Amino acid sequence: MIISIPRGILLTLKRILPTATLPAAVKLSRRLGIQPRPFLGDIQQVERAVEYPWVLTNIDSRARRILDIGCCETFFPIMLASLGFEVWGIDVRPYNLKHPNFRFIRGDILTAELPRGFFDIITIISTIEHIGLDRDGDIRCIERLNNLLTDNGYILITVPYGEAAVLDEWRIYDAKRVERLCNGFEVRKEEFFKREANGWFRATEAQVRDITYSGKNSCTRSIACIMIRHKN
Repeated sequence: MIISIPRGILLTLKRILPTATLPAAVKLSRRLGIQPRPFLGDIQQVERAVEYPWVLTNIDSRARRILDIGCCETFFPIMLASLGFEVWGIDVRPYNLKHPNFRFIRGDILTAELPRGFFDIITIISTIEHIGLDRDGDIRCIERLNNLLTDNGYILITVPYGEAAVLDEWRIYDAKRVERLCNGFEVRKEEFFKREANGWFRATEAQVRDITYSGKNSCTRSIACIMIRHKN
């Protein structure tokens, strides 16, 4: 059995524990309340291999406060907190990691109490496609996030991309749905990535628009990474 410990997590653990090995990472993950899960495949095929680097590349070092939505089962908000940002995380599931620069709220992003005009950056990585599948929850989520941003704030979003569909547990985005999601915002950046046999690579919209998905067990084969600016 291969244990899925993303490389970014291992690197972070190695900074905390210079002699960290994979077994040590697994042990520490369990102590922190994150249960490593069996991973039957190549870690390079997981979309986080490109999502995290893309988001980090687009984090303005001058930002102070970051909200990470859907943070359960990831070290990402702790990584941001370790870089000196004031990070808030929200998820409907519990989150056991702690850091002096990190605050966790267990709740629904559509209803939880959060400060208005407070966050410089909001990250929502492979999460919004799971929100309110039957009631345009993704649209309502983005509308709400707009009220949480500072005047110059922005949102970093990653979503599965291809032929539009609503499956058992997630939504697939196409150009029309992305346009609706970003309605009223200034789209500052839109980039696409496609999973090939040997990893993830940059792609054009034309190269990923016809990718199809079916069923809840479908693997993400292409993603859109989008930066949208606060709407005043």
